[in-house]
Amino acid sequence: MVSYSGYGIITGYTENDQKLLTHLLPDYYEKVGKSEGEFDDGMLPQDVRWDFNKFVPGLIVINLGTNDDSYTQEDKSKQTEYAEKYVEFLKMVRLNNSRSLILCTLGIMGDRLYPFIEQAMKQYTRETGDSNITAMKFDVQLAADGYAADFHPSQATHCKAAEKLTAQIKELMEW
Repeated sequence: MVSYSGYGIITGYTENDQKLLTHLLPDYYEKVGKSEGEFDDGMLPQDVRWDFNKFVPGLIVINLGTNDDSYTQEDKSKQTEYAEKYVEFLKMVRLNNSRSLILCTLGIMGDRLYPFIEQAMKQYTRETGDSNITAMKFDVQLAADGYAADFHPSQATHCKAAEKLTAQIKELMEW
C-alpha cells in the first residue's frame, strides 16, 4: 500500500487557486517513493525506479481526486483537465501492471470529481480497449461521525469506508 498526503493527479492540495505541482502522484508512481529524506547512501527514493515485476497485484485501488478538487472546484475546464490527466495516469498504471484489475474510487471527503473519474475510465477504455477497470464511489463523510484533523475522515468514517471497499473487493475478486 502506498499513501501520499496532499497529492493529486493535476495538483496537490491548494488553498490559493494555484496548482501545487510538487505534489503530483504520477511523477512518482514509477519510483520507490517520494521523500524529503534520503537513504544512507544519499540517494533519494524518487531517484530509484520501482521494479513492478517483484510484486504483481491482482487489484490496484486508486483513490485520487480529493486534493485535485481543492483546485478544480466547479470549474469545468479544470475538471476536464483532471479527467484527461487521469486517463494518462491510468495508462501509466496499466503499462506497469498489465494483468491487474484497476478499481478507481473517490468520495469520502467529497464526490464532486467522481463523474470525471467515470468519464476518464470510459475514455481510457475507448482509447485502449482495456475493460479490466471499474469504479466505486465512497459515501461522503457525515458530520455526525466526526472529523479528524483538517476535515479528514474520523475513525468511524474510515470503518464505514473499509466495510464498503472490502465488500466491493470481495465481489470483484470473487472471494
